[in-house]
Amino acid sequence: MSTDADQNERLRDHDRRLTAIEYNLKLVMAQLRIAWQEPPQATSLPQDAIDFLARGDKLRAIQVLVAKLGVSLAEAKAMVDGKR
Repeated sequence: MSTDADQNERLRDHDRRLTAIEYNLKLVMAQLRIAWQEPPQATSLPQDAIDFLARGDKLRAIQVLVAKLGVSLAEAKAMVDGKR
């Protein structure tokens, strides 16, 4: 049976590994001149908007949000940009 200390150490190890992976991924992306983007929150965006974002089509994603969620253009843009 593992103790709290063991579990905490495993969590710290996972955190260190994840940090290293993200760091190296960002280095590779910088070499390829690809901007780091935070993923949209799946719970707040309809799947078709997520699909448009995955293809880099922000305009269509915004249009979907306005049509499906009834939000304003400004709100939809904020959602797409990850500010909401």
